[in-house]
Amino acid sequence: MYRPVPIHPRTRREAALPRRRLLGCPRRSPLWELLLLRALMKPKAQPLYQASEQVWPEGADELVAGLVAQVGQRLQITPSVHLRAQGDYHVAVEFDADELDHAAAVGLVLSSHFPRLWFVLEGLMIRNGRFARRWRGHRIELVRATDVRLPRRVRAMVKDLILPTPPLPDDPPAPRVAQRRRAAYFAAVGSRRTELQRHRRQMAGSSEQACRDTR
Repeated sequence: MYRPVPIHPRTRREAALPRRRLLGCPRRSPLWELLLLRALMKPKAQPLYQASEQVWPEGADELVAGLVAQVGQRLQITPSVHLRAQGDYHVAVEFDADELDHAAAVGLVLSSHFPRLWFVLEGLMIRNGRFARRWRGHRIELVRATDVRLPRRVRAMVKDLILPTPPLPDDPPAPRVAQRRRAAYFAAVGSRRTELQRHRRQMAGSSEQACRDTR
């Protein structure tokens, strides 16, 4: 029996673009949520000392509104700014679907003026003027998104609005640094396991020799 020919031929599906892009400063730290997830999945991991709530500074609404207006005027865009937004965000800025680079530029400018606050954009996290994401997209660790950069034209138009941000001790590491730390950790665990096995074999041999001597 032959397989019937389908009436509706299958075509290649294309991912639908979102109607709006959202850049926001969440009330709860994304790093705290990630560390909480790691503490639940790996109870023997490092203790959770990160603060959960992000403190919104006084007078930040006027500064955010002014910076977004300046960037929008230079890039010729009109994003929607929601200050003191109800829900999960201190502030939320909406962009059109094709304005992802512009949204990243606004996030970079705001992050340089508020280096201690986390901003989120389409799976990316921005803090201290640097982009970050989950390592390899699924691991419970943040690393710098070294492949995310602003286009030269966009960066040149907002360059003077981006403040210099020196690195902080708790900034996410680069992927190569995280890989070296992970390799060093597993090497230390492997050496420790080898020492324990050697010690157990010695103890077992000592106990067998003691039993033979008693006989």
